[in-house]
Amino acid sequence: MRLPPPGLLAVLVPLVLVASGCGASSGAPAADTTTTAGPRPGDTVASTAYPVNFQVGLADSSPTWGRPVEVEGRVTGVGDDRTALLQFRRKAGRWRTIDRDAVAPDGEYAFSARVPGTGAVRVTLAPRKGTAVQDGTAAEPEKTSPAQPVRVQASLSFAKRDLTPDNDDQAVISGKVKPAVAARDVVAQAYTNAGWKDVATTATDGDGAYTLRWKPKGSRWVRVVADGDHRAGKASRLAGQAGEAGALVAASTQMTATGPMRQALASRYDDYDLPLACGGTLGRHEQGVAHKTLPCGTMVTITYNGRTVRVPVIDRGPYIEPREFDLTGATANTLGFEGVHMIAVSP
Repeated sequence: MRLPPPGLLAVLVPLVLVASGCGASSGAPAADTTTTAGPRPGDTVASTAYPVNFQVGLADSSPTWGRPVEVEGRVTGVGDDRTALLQFRRKAGRWRTIDRDAVAPDGEYAFSARVPGTGAVRVTLAPRKGTAVQDGTAAEPEKTSPAQPVRVQASLSFAKRDLTPDNDDQAVISGKVKPAVAARDVVAQAYTNAGWKDVATTATDGDGAYTLRWKPKGSRWVRVVADGDHRAGKASRLAGQAGEAGALVAASTQMTATGPMRQALASRYDDYDLPLACGGTLGRHEQGVAHKTLPCGTMVTITYNGRTVRVPVIDRGPYIEPREFDLTGATANTLGFEGVHMIAVSP
């Protein structure tokens, strides 16, 4: 017997079944007897993607050599009994774990670990033991946060600082730079009206030690700058005010049209919309300064770069020695001030 074409057969077979009453009862729809078998304990199944979200907070992306990186955050959608891993890698290197912490019930985790140099860090989840289904729930896949760059700064220390030599003696600064590398350039710079100028140069020995010597002229603030390498970037540290004892006394005060002035190191800050210690919040047009001890509202006169302003103390700070004043962004803009510089101030 000759069979009908396959396409026609696919149409005829269901019709025959319906006509014969198979698979349906008269006047009622056929019951759906299809079942989907779910995973059972002991089964191994493919990973199922879950909505895992990482919140990662890096306290300082430019730590000094030898100091730990502090990372805190929270991860959601991971279930119970999970371990978070802090991983590090150099440029084009492989990721390796440098710290671990059990994820708290609310998803929080925290790390404190030294990094071996400049590179990047990320947070990931340690895989669960095995991939077997437990109580009908599929194993969760490993998840990872975006990488965050870390730029390590070299550590610069002072062992000796003789900045006020007598007569024709030289000023001396000695110390160490870490990581210890031979032939690393170290420079002493004095601050002038034209900016920072080199006054002495040297190179480290195999232990990272250095000694700088020079004859100071007048009274200048001095800093030391050490070159960086592939592991840690350039380091800079303020050493203090250098000069002969008599010159330092003469330079400590000066007379201007606004009265007696003194030199002080200042910086600027632009933490807008944050609360001020003396009340209110910092606005973009707020004129004022922060000082650690002067009473709130004290009026101070500041001269810089040929410009003068008179503004009140509105906040506390700065807390980086030996800076004495923090200028608000508006005050700094009025003076044409950027970065960290010497100012003339009264009182």
